[in-house]
Amino acid sequence: MRQPGWHDLDAGVRVLLARPRADWPGVAAALVAAAHLSDRVRKRLRRPVAGRGCGSLASEAMAWRRSGHRRACDAEYRAALAVLLQALEDWRQDSARSARRQPRVQERQRGRVGSARRRAGASASPQSVQ
Repeated sequence: MRQPGWHDLDAGVRVLLARPRADWPGVAAALVAAAHLSDRVRKRLRRPVAGRGCGSLASEAMAWRRSGHRRACDAEYRAALAVLLQALEDWRQDSARSARRQPRVQERQRGRVGSARRRAGASASPQSVQ
């Protein structure tokens, strides 16, 4: 997921404020996960995809129902912001934990990817040359 800025946090909080308070943690976690998935799709295809956004929290929040809440410093807004920040922190810890468990695909495939190019006399197909 792209690094969230103030606009991203505000858009995410407005998504939470449009729902009952009991649903906030689950909605915040789903919003962060959806933004991360959108970012992965964008990176994989090397362009934003219609309907998926660009991988930022704000672009994902635009696809969700949002509140028209205008007072940014009241207690309800701050409570929703705290829930969203906690969801972001939980996501960061989970992604760091999973990155340590699984080696990168390139490291697992070392020696196999692009090996046709290194063999003498082998004709390299576009799929094997990277």
